[in-house]
Amino acid sequence: MRSWRVWPPSPTTSKWSARPRPPVRRVLTEFVRNRHPEVVNIDLAVEVAGSALAAALVVSVENWGRNGCAGDLGELVAASLDLVRSGLAPLR
Repeated sequence: MRSWRVWPPSPTTSKWSARPRPPVRRVLTEFVRNRHPEVVNIDLAVEVAGSALAAALVVSVENWGRNGCAGDLGELVAASLDLVRSGLAPLR
């Protein structure tokens, strides 16, 4: 029986598969590109949106980890994405 497990896992390979995983930012940018194909300057829009969403997710997980992985990660991610959606309104 052939094992698909690759060890040690690389940053672009999942722990249990030899199939490379796309970076999160690329997944997010393609989602935005497919959802809003009619937008003018879509290339710029997807890069900005993908980077902002990826940053919000990374910061949420880092903050959750610094706090001892306590609390609801989903709520923290939702709050982070709401902040991005608001255009950083609480900082104005």
